[in-house]
Amino acid sequence: MEGTTIPPTPPRKFLVILCGLPSSGKTTLATLLALLMEKHGTPTVVVGSDDFRRMMPIYRERFPPDREPLIRRATLRTIAFFLGRGVSVISDDTNYYSSMRHELVELARRTGALHAIVAVETPLEVALKWNEERGLPIPQSVIVSISEKFEKPGSKYKWDRSSASFDLSKVPAAEAAEEVLKLLLSLKLEDEKAVSSGSVAEEIDRVTRRVVSEAARRVPSAAKVLSKERRIFVREALKAGLTTFEAENAFRRRVEEVLNALDAKGR
Repeated sequence: MEGTTIPPTPPRKFLVILCGLPSSGKTTLATLLALLMEKHGTPTVVVGSDDFRRMMPIYRERFPPDREPLIRRATLRTIAFFLGRGVSVISDDTNYYSSMRHELVELARRTGALHAIVAVETPLEVALKWNEERGLPIPQSVIVSISEKFEKPGSKYKWDRSSASFDLSKVPAAEAAEEVLKLLLSLKLEDEKAVSSGSVAEEIDRVTRRVVSEAARRVPSAAKVLSKERRIFVREALKAGLTTFEAENAFRRRVEEVLNALDAKGR
């Protein structure tokens, strides 16, 4: 109808979830993709946990595992900050557990962002070679360890399937970035029902089992007590509506409390 004002289409924002080994080419891909998205009129920021590790000088001397939950929380909150303000984000991280990708998919759903999981499948031997050529900024043992723990996207859950995958030792990063941009522009916002409460329960159950397994390797005699504590905790976490990330951090703290109490009893 003549004279009718058509409301402007709200700008689309994206969350690109990269996953792959350290030193596999993710940062190069993220940088090139961000520049392409900017040229297409999409304000984009690259956010990675290494940005926060660089703020802590201790990481230059050693890798402190106890700092990682804090690093992860800072990374997620920064991603949420930009998405909440209409800025697209590329998550430049290993995201090697499905639970890590789950947190990001949930974040995209809550902020109304279109999302895509992009798997960087550069082989381990190539990642180790590239890391060596860069002067070993990451301990080779860390790369090997992540390779052993890596959960391939889509291996367990449909929502976790990758939208694209690239071996950056064979595909030029610039070409991969062009392909991802085409993919993003073809996405349509749908009801994000893929991440159901059922899958959250499965993830919390799985990550807490992993925490118990890790702790039991340190203190085998505590395995039975920790297993009982885990069952109680899972019920509490689901009742409280915790995300997988929050549940894992809270359970790790509880496990340490239990181990400390057992240690004090044994003295």
